[in-house]
Amino acid sequence: MQLTHIHGESSIESDKTNRQKLIECINELKPEEVKSLYQTVEDYYKWKSNNLYDVVREYCTIDDVEKIYAIAKFTLWHHF
Repeated sequence: MQLTHIHGESSIESDKTNRQKLIECINELKPEEVKSLYQTVEDYYKWKSNNLYDVVREYCTIDDVEKIYAIAKFTLWHHF
C-alpha cells in the first residue's frame, strides 16, 4: 500500500512540504509499526476499518466533531 494523499487539518493541507513528509513517513512504516499504531488508536477509538489505508480514508469521511473526538482521545492517552 502506498499513500498518495492525505486530507486533514488545514495546517497540513496548507503546507505541501509537511504533507509530503507525512505521506513519506507513513509509506515507510513497517507492518509491525502500523499494527502497533493502529491498535493503540483502536484501543481508544473504534475504527470500522482494519488497515491503515482504510482508517485514513475513514478518518477523512467522518464529520469534524467526530474527528476532534478521535484525535482528542488518542492524544490525551498518548501524553499520559
